[in-house]
Amino acid sequence: MVDFSTHSKNWVAPGHTPGSNFGKEAGDRRGILVIDDSPLFQRVLVDILESADYPVIGVASCGQSGADLALALKPRVIILDHNMPKCKGLECLGLVRREDNDARIIVCSANLTLDLSREYLAQGADDFLAKPISLRTLFNLLDRYYHNQSPRREPSPGNHGKSVPMHKAKTHAGAVRPKRR
Repeated sequence: MVDFSTHSKNWVAPGHTPGSNFGKEAGDRRGILVIDDSPLFQRVLVDILESADYPVIGVASCGQSGADLALALKPRVIILDHNMPKCKGLECLGLVRREDNDARIIVCSANLTLDLSREYLAQGADDFLAKPISLRTLFNLLDRYYHNQSPRREPSPGNHGKSVPMHKAKTHAGAVRPKRR
């Protein structure tokens, strides 16, 4: 269990220090990295994940430090906030994807638009999780991405915009946007 009183904004779980050999071997990806600027959301999400036996290997409070930790720790799954100071989630995603195409990245936000969702998918996001989070959706996504060892596939040009996450984004956008007459 993480003791947040000893961690300011960013932390790495014991045994997972950047620069160690942890996660460097192919297929040796472990754990989840949480990148979110809200200390309350960090604490709640880490508690939820750890209570369900998902190892959280690090937490970052901004996109730049999150990208640095992602590249050093090689997590299996990254849960990435969109709206953060200094380096937004989309920038962080781009920094990670330039060097690491294997981590599964779930964008977690309360205010994703259809256009923004398309940008995230084009940059290599795997899925979306709306805030406030649904535990059922969170665990379904983790079942799909954490437990699935298959390599991440690049979106094919013919299927761009037709993925399950994109369908969810379009459905959500249609539900919140008034229909034009």
